Amino acid sequence: MALLAVAASAATVGAHPGHDRNDRSMRFELATRVTPFPGGGYDPSVAVDAFGNVVVTASKDGATALASPDTGSTPPVRAASWRSISVDDAKTWKNLPGLPAGADSLLPGLEPAVAIDGKGVVYVVDGYRVDLGVTAYDVRGRDRVSARTGAPPVAPTARLDTRPFVAAQGDGHVVVISAADPVDDPVAVGNAAGSGFGPGRYVAYTFRHGRITGPPTGYPLKNSSSCGIAADPRRAATRLVVACLDGFGTLYSYVSDNHGATFERYAVGRYVATDPRPGRPGVTIAPDGSIHLLLSEGVVFDGDAATATRLRLFSSRDGRRWALRDVTDVPGIYRQAAISAAPDGRLGVAAYFRPNPRAPWNVVAGSLRPGERTVYLTAFDHDAPVAAGGQAEPPGSFLSLTWSAARRMHVAWTRTSAAVPGNNVPGGALHEVWHSRSLP
Repeated sequence: MALLAVAASAATVGAHPGHDRNDRSMRFELATRVTPFPGGGYDPSVAVDAFGNVVVTASKDGATALASPDTGSTPPVRAASWRSISVDDAKTWKNLPGLPAGADSLLPGLEPAVAIDGKGVVYVVDGYRVDLGVTAYDVRGRDRVSARTGAPPVAPTARLDTRPFVAAQGDGHVVVISAADPVDDPVAVGNAAGSGFGPGRYVAYTFRHGRITGPPTGYPLKNSSSCGIAADPRRAATRLVVACLDGFGTLYSYVSDNHGATFERYAVGRYVATDPRPGRPGVTIAPDGSIHLLLSEGVVFDGDAATATRLRLFSSRDGRRWALRDVTDVPGIYRQAAISAAPDGRLGVAAYFRPNPRAPWNVVAGSLRPGERTVYLTAFDHDAPVAAGGQAEPPGSFLSLTWSAARRMHVAWTRTSAAVPGNNVPGGALHEVWHSRSLP
């Protein structure tokens, strides 16, 4: 299968120096471009399997486009979102192997996500308004990934949905949360157990081995507005946690102990509801079962733009009682913060950052132990900022990070494209997805 083109400016060896003010700051390899040229993409999701295969999914640039040219597919057209894999330690990228004749690439999709269950099966969810396409991939080794056939890849839903997020655990248990489209559709259909059930923008759908197991109406999460999801990674675990802002200043956790069939809702804390772009809370469950939520919260504003933010970390043993600490590194503006627990219990953090409203946006990432007070973040890719200083917000809606079994952090983000001389591609015309991983 043809390799996706990597931008000529992307080096595949070396490291970002980061800041050198603290020896605990992580170091990262130079970034590589994931989305193919001239195609564009944004809002990535990243996962790494036990063999070191790195999978990144991303929305196609221009969510209204039904199909995009894709020289890596047969036929050379893509209706689905981007599904990329690297089998050489994130040096080069190619299309994730698909169903026969590229059938999965022709299933319409706008917004994807990826997760891996406890058996090592990779699940890619692609949302297309009234359908959720769920494709399972079996992994037998490095560069030995194949799409599972026999299961229907599309599950119809009862309403218009957008922006799915996915978590997987155990033997084929998959839960997808997806937002209502339009935004003002907080309708709860039917009835179900649990204090988490009720009118809300996000709905949870349950799957087993790629087949939907709950009703197509799903399980609406009461008062949810902007959410993230995480699964307990421990063997035989059944707990999942969804973290949501309600749009009015309360951060909630929704805890399920039955693979997402029902949820109990708990108030975690308050956040600044006047922030017009609060993003979504990051959520992760560590190997010891502890739950951690991360929020980049605006605290000083100039009109609609945040001129100062803080990183707030909420931690809990049960999802009901929470401890809060501010883990902000250097002062500045953090947006779209994400969190992921490493196999050794460290908490990885990544975000878009700039020190002041005039500076370009860059990506920062780092880690901390659950008891530490500050996350020391490395700023990298200085020569290619994700957005110019004139942009009020970084591109896209979120970035993504995860850890490999080798305890290396993988970060994927959106970058506004630079001008391409000789190709009549002006700067900012497309968005690109890039990836980097930490050094050992």
